Formats: sequence, structure tokens, C-alpha cells
Amino acid sequence: MIEKLMEMDALDRGFARAFSSRLPGVVDFTAEQDRALRLLLELVRRAKEAGSLRQDFVLEDVSLALMANEGLRAGSPRMRMAASRRFAALMIQSFRAGPVPVPLPPPVRLPL
Repeated sequence: MIEKLMEMDALDRGFARAFSSRLPGVVDFTAEQDRALRLLLELVRRAKEAGSLRQDFVLEDVSLALMANEGLRAGSPRMRMAASRRFAALMIQSFRAGPVPVPLPPPVRLPL
């Protein structure tokens, strides 16, 4: 789910802002946003119960990761997507409850 959200953000720079903000007067969007957040909370609860997700993980960690992902700078959409995938893998690894490292996607050459 984290990887998919970050990919969507890499392709559409306004996605993270739309995902995490309230738009007054847009009832349908707000209802869908509330539904998505409820489903995300349920996913987090189940992952914690299964021992896959850190117990100190909070929903705001997803917002934090999306905000950081939005700041990625890359020369092309393809590079931005590759950088986003690597960043998502790093975030997912930091959210895991266990110490088992998972191989990361290849590094992306970005401006320093």
C-alpha cells in the first residue's frame, strides 16, 4: 500500500496533498477520503496484530512518508518513479516490526 501511494504521488505531484488535505464543499471527495482512511486504519491494526508492523507506527507516519516522497527531485518521470520505489522500500523497511532486511530496489542517480 505504501509503495502504491508513493508511486501515485511520483506520477501526480498533487496526489499527496489531495490524499492528506480536506477540501471544503467537496462532499464526495471527503466521503471517499474518510473511507480510505478507515480502510488504512484497519490495515494498520491488522498488520500490528500479525506482528508485521511496528507497534509504535501511527497513521501520521504515512503522511510523513508521502510528504518526503513529494520532495524527490529527478530529471525524468522514469527516474522520479525509480527514486520513489527505492524511497518506499526504505520506508517500508523502517515500518517493519522484525529485523529481517529486505533487498532494496537499485539506487537512482539523483542530483546532490
